[in-house]
Amino acid sequence: MSLATAATPAQIIAEHVSALREYAQRELVQGDHLTFYEIEDKDRRIMEFVALTSCYKCTAKEQVGLVYQGLFT
Repeated sequence: MSLATAATPAQIIAEHVSALREYAQRELVQGDHLTFYEIEDKDRRIMEFVALTSCYKCTAKEQVGLVYQGLFT
């Protein structure tokens, strides 16, 4: 029996950035509407992302930059 390895905070942040960037792409660039469940997921991810990145002393500007980096290019 093998045990699953726990994700590091950096891995969790990377997963949140990827998902949040995808949601932003769909909403802001493509003009799509998210489902109720996607909005709930996005809100949960944002809250955890902000909490985790704050532990690394990231400013709000840096947090926004992580999510939106390269989105409009």
